[in-house]
Amino acid sequence: PLLGYGVYQVDPAECERCVTDAIAVGYRSIDTAQAYGNEAGVGEGIRRSGIPREEIFVTSKVAAEHKSYATAAQSIHQTLTTMGLDYVDLMLIHSPQPWAEVNQSDNRYFPENRQVWRALEDALSAGKVRAIGVSNFQPADLENLWATAAVKPMVNQVLCHISNTPLALLSFCRSRGILLEAYSP
Repeated sequence: PLLGYGVYQVDPAECERCVTDAIAVGYRSIDTAQAYGNEAGVGEGIRRSGIPREEIFVTSKVAAEHKSYATAAQSIHQTLTTMGLDYVDLMLIHSPQPWAEVNQSDNRYFPENRQVWRALEDALSAGKVRAIGVSNFQPADLENLWATAAVKPMVNQVLCHISNTPLALLSFCRSRGILLEAYSP
């Protein structure tokens, strides 16, 4: 789907209803994240919508604080359990840095993000996710993964709208065959 319904800042108590309503009016892409705390509502909204699961594209994100293979692998498993789904269509690394360090630190967590990426690749191989990517990654972060990845990043989800269009990043992603997906468009 070209347009998705994001549940950032949707109260977990309201998320099921919001997702069901979004699907009822035609949305077929639903975007959530572990950090949002509302994955359970997304899963329940999908089940209650009456639309077959395979017709709905679900995205979630490994929390930015998970920076090891073990914590990332466990978090992917937890997302599936929390949502009550057999698979997620797209799983992203939410940020190259833990949220507490975004714009505060020069540490880009290169070795740690390679571990998280390996957990995503293994989840892809196991059929737990159908596609893998990143969110909020800059060219250096992408190059870090690119150097050792068995599966190259498929998507980079970034803030992109009419007054914030990261043209250099878009060009970089295009040159690598990475789809740039806009959030908050």
